[in-house]
Amino acid sequence: MLIIFSDTAVKSAGSGLNLWFNVVFPSLFPFFVVSEILYKTGFIKAIGILLEPIMRPLFNVPAAAPLPLPWE
Repeated sequence: MLIIFSDTAVKSAGSGLNLWFNVVFPSLFPFFVVSEILYKTGFIKAIGILLEPIMRPLFNVPAAAPLPLPWE
């Protein structure tokens, strides 16, 4: 079908890339940057040490596990 409808496939691929560059990438990029900064500064490890006594018995997960969840 890609050979028969190649013009539609190319337009759809372009539309998908346009959507990724204009919607997905701008919304995820700040999250990736902030996550990397928190990881490199040791903040995640510090919070993990503080929350370990609470998170392990309640949910049986490492203390740093809920950090990717929204804080609002």
